[in-house]
Amino acid sequence: MFRIIPKRYTCQNANVNNSKTGQKANLEVYLSMRLRLLENLHIPFWLLKDACWAMVWRPLGIAMIFPTLILSLYLSWRCRKNLGDFLPNVAVTFWITANSIWMLDEFYELGIRWICLLFFGAGTLVIGYWLARYFPVLWKSEQSGK
Repeated sequence: MFRIIPKRYTCQNANVNNSKTGQKANLEVYLSMRLRLLENLHIPFWLLKDACWAMVWRPLGIAMIFPTLILSLYLSWRCRKNLGDFLPNVAVTFWITANSIWMLDEFYELGIRWICLLFFGAGTLVIGYWLARYFPVLWKSEQSGK
């Protein structure tokens, strides 16, 4: 079973190294909790954007593209040093971008829906690579209790 907050979150490496006080471990847990909070904050933004889309509330729906996409880009940037964390965030960013383009096309009939396929395809390739390369390693380490 996957932990909600892992023992050691590798997305952001701490530069503090004081093994006597455990300062590095505390900083890693803090960064882990902060990034997980941002990841969870990202979800209501996305849901609100999609609810506005469904209700055809154009101004709020369009406005919600920006915090949703910016937070997704920020999370991807923070995790860029660890591909195991970076790739799922990039796939989500591609998905949000495609989703936003689709919403804009439905709101204003721009004829750009085909662009969504490029972003959906890129996200599918990225997460497919992650599933093939990183998921088995994460699954094995979780099953062994590490």
